[in-house]
Amino acid sequence: MSKYFTYLTCFFLLLGLFGTNTVSATEEIWGEAESADSLTSPFQVVDDPNASGGQYIAAEPGSDSSPNPPSTGIATYTITVEEGGVYRIYLRVRCEAAGDGDDSCWVRMQGVTLNIPVRDEDWINNNNLDYDATDNSEEWFWSQVRHYGAWPMDDYIEMTIDPGTYTLEIAYREDGLLIDGFLITNETDVDLATLPDEIPAAGPEPVDPGTDGLVAHYPMDEGSGDVVADASGNGHDGIILGDPNNCWVEGAPGLQTRYNSFNHTECH
Repeated sequence: MSKYFTYLTCFFLLLGLFGTNTVSATEEIWGEAESADSLTSPFQVVDDPNASGGQYIAAEPGSDSSPNPPSTGIATYTITVEEGGVYRIYLRVRCEAAGDGDDSCWVRMQGVTLNIPVRDEDWINNNNLDYDATDNSEEWFWSQVRHYGAWPMDDYIEMTIDPGTYTLEIAYREDGLLIDGFLITNETDVDLATLPDEIPAAGPEPVDPGTDGLVAHYPMDEGSGDVVADASGNGHDGIILGDPNNCWVEGAPGLQTRYNSFNHTECH
């Protein structure tokens, strides 16, 4: 089964029962880098127990396509957008030698409208990813896709996308960038520090907005942990994204959830 899929992320304003008219949703499209539809040389899949899914992709040592996007060394992914709107792309990456500037890849998704001009044929020069890195070259981190113009004036990419099916392409640029996974979302307030180390696994299909009756029931009385169970029997358990320790507060009848701009619950 493919490891990339679409989530609808639900922000709950009240505890307990909800219907489709009480949930506001944003779309999240997650993907494991190694689960590409196609992956051409010099890209290769590498095993790493610290990578999501135990693998990542990287260009073979010595590879470089800095001047221009390559014709090979491209990973492709089929992306289905359900909601439409303005989206951003985030990559989970590692810079093999932190601080040396060997930290870039090419990205493109044709058929969308970008907020700024980029390279020919819609290629984004996603450079300077070590801005978001630590001094530890063994540490994976999330980075928002940006287009390198003239340092340090990089601009983050926003894509206006209509509902439909698209192809995401990630091409190698420098061999020191290791790519673990991606997130495409229309969420406007993403805190990189709260994004998961493991790309979320696929859950049940998103609920049809026209569904009648009870969709899910969240008593939210667990009191701890990062799972909010669906008591309806429909299997739409939630995962708290953010620090679960900041989500549970004293209340009646016991520990209950609280929400802020950095914590939300993803319902499956």
